[in-house]
Amino acid sequence: MRVLVIDDEKNIRRSLALVLEPEGFEILQAGSAEEGLEVLGTQRVDAVMLDVALPGMDGLKCLRQIMTDEP
Repeated sequence: MRVLVIDDEKNIRRSLALVLEPEGFEILQAGSAEEGLEVLGTQRVDAVMLDVALPGMDGLKCLRQIMTDEP
């Protein structure tokens, strides 16, 4: 299963990857909502873990965009 983690804090992304990868998950990472949407434009993912408080586009706007683009 491929999971995209979108969080502006690198340590949070890294910690989630350290926990999930040994369980068999492939982790993709993005440091902003905009970067996450770019990843989704080129990669197929099964799930997204999304921080709500992001600089630039906030997580809720990003979620709405994801749901529109990838229902």
